[in-house]
Amino acid sequence: MASSLIKNEESPRNVTVEELREVFSEELSRGVLSDSEDLVPHTPDQCVKKYLENKQSSLSNASQRDVRSSLSFVTKWCHLEGINNMNKLRGTHLQDFRTWRREESSNRTDTLSPATMISELRRLADFLREIANFDAVQHDLHTKVTFPNISEEAERKMVVIEHDRMERILNHLNKYKYATTEHVALKILAETGMRVGGLRSIDIDDIDRQKGIRMLLLRHRPSTDTPLKNGRKGERNVSISEELGNLIDDYISVTPDSSTDDFGRRPLLTTSQGRPNTGTVRKWAYQWSRPCAINETCPLGRNPRDCEATERDKESRCPESRSTHPIRRGYITHLLNEGVSKYVVSNRCNVSVEVLEKHYDASSDSEKSIRRWKQVTDS
Repeated sequence: MASSLIKNEESPRNVTVEELREVFSEELSRGVLSDSEDLVPHTPDQCVKKYLENKQSSLSNASQRDVRSSLSFVTKWCHLEGINNMNKLRGTHLQDFRTWRREESSNRTDTLSPATMISELRRLADFLREIANFDAVQHDLHTKVTFPNISEEAERKMVVIEHDRMERILNHLNKYKYATTEHVALKILAETGMRVGGLRSIDIDDIDRQKGIRMLLLRHRPSTDTPLKNGRKGERNVSISEELGNLIDDYISVTPDSSTDDFGRRPLLTTSQGRPNTGTVRKWAYQWSRPCAINETCPLGRNPRDCEATERDKESRCPESRSTHPIRRGYITHLLNEGVSKYVVSNRCNVSVEVLEKHYDASSDSEKSIRRWKQVTDS
């Protein structure tokens, strides 16, 4: 401990500055000490403003525009996550931001390439390094930004929650967590393949029945905090099963009628904090995709009592856990393997056929071969 160097009654001696730095650095990294008390509250917008002011003389006008564009996603994500004070930012948040930036943030493409992500994350790291100089974030936070490998694009295609695995998760929730918010949320994602932004946008008034078929109406409402990724082009009516419709009815029946958001809207999904943000929905996915959470044996042989991923807010550290995007990818892959036309899947899931084939179809070569054979024999 640092105190053993500062005060030793049996053999007192002078302590060098280098020794103090080494000890305090070690204690800080172990979590014995904390630099959070020295932080000065800053909003995301304040940090971006200070950063750009400091960089103004060293960046060209074009570079300033690029940096400002990149940082606009940081402030947008902080707003979505409810982070109003940058002091609260931690390494776990950076991983969530990376996932969101890659898969949910852009209206121009469904997923950002590894090369683009590397550029974006470099700017993020420089931003965090700079604002640490005026005590807005922890001074080592920039070192916790992780970068993708160029080969990661191929790996990302294979990150999927398979249909049968998702069914086991939903069966567990249906038995032990029926009509809870996370049950309804994951059931909707699994049955429709919609993005988290679409899920968040649904109000009670967006539940409809047309010609005897239950529908969820997805509408772009950016002014009241529920934009759709593709804007107006993302608006659509999504049909659902009677089973899901009945689950939603049961959920609404136990949800207080007075549950409204800051804009007077009645969100379908509610938490103690109101309409859930994207991070909350991702947390539910991480939580329930852990094998041990649904009473399955850990494939890594870990004892849940000793595993840190069983602790609150650490669910994503389980190597077997998955975020929400793999649910969407698994749904799309399942439809394609069942023989549903890629054009029908494209319209239902609001994704172009080109992007669907490139980024979403996680089928094996064998499954694709069988699919082509069925199309030939059925024609």
